[in-house]
Amino acid sequence: MAAGCLLRSGVPFLPGQLEMMPPYGFQMAGTILVGIAQPFFQCSPPLLSATWFGSSERALATATAINFNQVGIATAFIVGGVMANTPAGMHSYFDVLSCFSVAVAFATVFFFKDKPTTPPSASAMAALAEEEERERERASRGKLQLEYPSKAIDLLRRPGFPIATATFVASIACTNVVSAFIAPALARAGLVEGMQIDLAGAGFQMAIVLGGIALGRLVDETKEFKKVILSCLVATAFLLMGLGISEGNNLTFPPLTVLSILLALGAAAGPVQPIAAELAVEAVSYTHLRAHETDSY
Repeated sequence: MAAGCLLRSGVPFLPGQLEMMPPYGFQMAGTILVGIAQPFFQCSPPLLSATWFGSSERALATATAINFNQVGIATAFIVGGVMANTPAGMHSYFDVLSCFSVAVAFATVFFFKDKPTTPPSASAMAALAEEEERERERASRGKLQLEYPSKAIDLLRRPGFPIATATFVASIACTNVVSAFIAPALARAGLVEGMQIDLAGAGFQMAIVLGGIALGRLVDETKEFKKVILSCLVATAFLLMGLGISEGNNLTFPPLTVLSILLALGAAAGPVQPIAAELAVEAVSYTHLRAHETDSY
């Protein structure tokens, strides 16, 4: 991510503004690198949750980590809306992103830890022992063996995993598409272009975060993965219908109604991502445990 941001901005805050912008090819390459980095931020939280937290805390930890990605998007709505209104402002915006990305990269190098000193639960301890055993097997073979895509195919054959994956994809597709079309939807409803729409976009992202934290905690306490996910999906479907009606040519809802639908949609659709991700992990862990018990017998 840091490398991609630097490709887009060049050396941050050099004088000259627009004439110092890197060529278009660098802009494209930087954007691709930033995109490649994104899945690591989305995929690592379930593994970190299983490593650092007990089973009664994992859904909340996963929801907090995955959905805090939306805080960055909310910040981009506000900061980008203020800065990126001119070519020079866009350049300065890219410079700010580069500085933050490099700072986070250095902080990760020096402060990030893969696992706690003591495993937080018996399941985490068992997973750690299993991982250490795999490391020893790989070391004994003495060569690198690629496990993808065979491992991905194996995961898709596990009961429950494909449904959880499809649910995750549906949720993130919904929130990303709605994020992309927030401005025209709110402009049609009568909100003024500029800071009002930027704040509404940021509010949508924060609703995703807060909804994920609240429902993640509920799932930790009840383990009702299916009931919570189904409730969120049904609410999302109805809210999307309402948002679609508000976009119709013959019917326009007032701004407050559209904004309320938008915030409720974020709170309903957003939590599906971390809960589905945690459910996928639980499904794989369960089938692996059953297989291990069968082998023991």
